[in-house]
Amino acid sequence: MNGKHWKGNAGIQKFIRDRGLKDEAGLQAYFNRRVETIVRKHGKKMMGWDEVLHPDLPRDVLVQSWRDHESLAKAIKQGHRTLLSFGYYLDHLDTSKVYYQVDPLGGPASGLSEAEAARVLGGEACMWTEFVSPETVDSRIWPMTASIAAFEGQIGQVAYSAAKAGIAGMTLTMARDLGGLGIRVVTIAPSLFNTGLTQGIPKEMEDGLTKDAAFPKRMGRPEEYAHMAKALFENPMVNGLTLRLDGGQRFAPK
Repeated sequence: MNGKHWKGNAGIQKFIRDRGLKDEAGLQAYFNRRVETIVRKHGKKMMGWDEVLHPDLPRDVLVQSWRDHESLAKAIKQGHRTLLSFGYYLDHLDTSKVYYQVDPLGGPASGLSEAEAARVLGGEACMWTEFVSPETVDSRIWPMTASIAAFEGQIGQVAYSAAKAGIAGMTLTMARDLGGLGIRVVTIAPSLFNTGLTQGIPKEMEDGLTKDAAFPKRMGRPEEYAHMAKALFENPMVNGLTLRLDGGQRFAPK
């Protein structure tokens, strides 16, 4: 909170003095308590960015940390539930590696007790839309990605298949939950794709992994995944669906 303009306003300074508030931070805390009372009266719970954090803030206010892990840990220590947005801003256009390495329980939050960590609800990806145009929005949309292992995992892949099946299983439920907000949820379940993980494997190994595909008998290409994601984004009637992108691939048990 930048109190520059409040400090320069005689009326606001009189308001602070008349109510015995300490400073501009106390004024914001006063405002937040007023808002929280109104929200609670209507059976709702207040949620605010980490600037709302103050010793007088009611403990049932959820604090969303956008600045750093330190503000998240501080809110937890003061008894609040939290959500992390720091590190998840899609308009920054960082690599997927950067986003996936952000852990709500990382940094200063890694030292929380088990009870304190339970108050970290997770992370939320955000986007400053004023930095996004029709020409760049596609690069900032993340489709949910499962795998055909969700449907036909091979021997020794119990954990992996269960994880991918979980993504496929929540797709329709999330679409129903978020439909009222105009948000669609679609999952792509690809087979083997030529990514950094598979690049450089011997040709005979690639042929063995893709021999059960109907056509084409090869690994998928990144641009083919991107083409499908773009098509799903552009078609508003596609929702609550897990789409296989696998060239007719069906895995053998082993």
